[in-house]
Amino acid sequence: MLADKFREKYPKAGAAVLVTGATVIAVVTEDLVKRGLKAGDLITGIGGKGGGRPNLAQGSLTADINDALSKLSKVVEEKLK
Repeated sequence: MLADKFREKYPKAGAAVLVTGATVIAVVTEDLVKRGLKAGDLITGIGGKGGGRPNLAQGSLTADINDALSKLSKVVEEKLK
């Protein structure tokens, strides 16, 4: 899975959101999970619905993708304060 490859290549300080159509997948490295950032937070923070494990979540996104992704950095910043 692409999310697993991401975590292998970026084992620390990494978060990614992958979107295809209405499906969104978020992945977060374990060090960021320990600091309070969870993958599901990324999905809900950009206006999506879904969830999963703290380091990997899947959901749906009905909002405009550009608008949704423009919120991503703010979500990460707020969670890691």
